[in-house]
Amino acid sequence: MTYSQAITELETIVSEIEQDDVPVDELLKKVKRASDLITYCKAKLTKTEDEVHSVLESIQEDEVAQNPEAEEEEPSAVTEDQDTQQQQIAEADQKQEYAGEADSENQSDEAPDEESDEEVPF
Repeated sequence: MTYSQAITELETIVSEIEQDDVPVDELLKKVKRASDLITYCKAKLTKTEDEVHSVLESIQEDEVAQNPEAEEEEPSAVTEDQDTQQQQIAEADQKQEYAGEADSENQSDEAPDEESDEEVPF
């Protein structure tokens, strides 16, 4: 039995059950057959999925075997990007430290606030 045949039979059974065309005496047989068909279809799908993954892995392994340089180039590109990002972060940290030092110097040069009799508008 093919997957398509199983699906077609399953659809027929479901349609018969939904339309109340199945006598009560045959209902249990139809439900059991539907259960068997569902189990078959799930197994067929799982097997097909495993085979597809296997084929895809084989293709990737062949590509790596044919072009081993491509595998080496990718990590170095990632490393260069990471180095650039780390350098940019370090520069930003230095700018923040410099700005913080400049602010603290400006505050220490100013005279302390003296109390004033002026009213402050709110």
